[in-house]
Amino acid sequence: MSWITRMYLPAAEEGYRVLVEAEERLPVRSYPKRVGETSRRPLGPSVKVMLNQVGVDTSAGFDWDYLHAMWPAMASARTDWVRNKPNTKAAHDRAGWQRIVAAGAPPYLGIGFGEGQTKRSRDCMFGARFQLPPDVLLQQVVQSLDELADLVLAMGAIEPVRGATRSDD
Repeated sequence: MSWITRMYLPAAEEGYRVLVEAEERLPVRSYPKRVGETSRRPLGPSVKVMLNQVGVDTSAGFDWDYLHAMWPAMASARTDWVRNKPNTKAAHDRAGWQRIVAAGAPPYLGIGFGEGQTKRSRDCMFGARFQLPPDVLLQQVVQSLDELADLVLAMGAIEPVRGATRSDD
């Protein structure tokens, strides 16, 4: 995908940050040669709001309870989160996601990049995303990202849940 912008802020917990990534979901090479009613409709930019764990060798220690603790701030900031369930590959990532869903998190919280990404970049990240319309103007993208500043600051101030069972325990 075509990367647009990324912003992040250190989280209250050491080794974590709040990360926002906006990207164009339609690669240039996929843009139809002819646009028409039978062509697939283009998608607009996708914006992910994530809890990012940095400098790790595995996603097994990701604090899913910390992500779940951030959900109330995320839920009060937006109502247009994409409702697709995450497609976590690693068993420990699926177990963490299943645990927070069982504890009341929405099933679409937890999209992101787990074990495979961690092996490549030493970072893993999970959260939620929203989709902007395909005809969005650049100024509207900027405004949407601007509006996320308060959410990012609120998420960065949230303390992790102490004494919670984590997927690496």
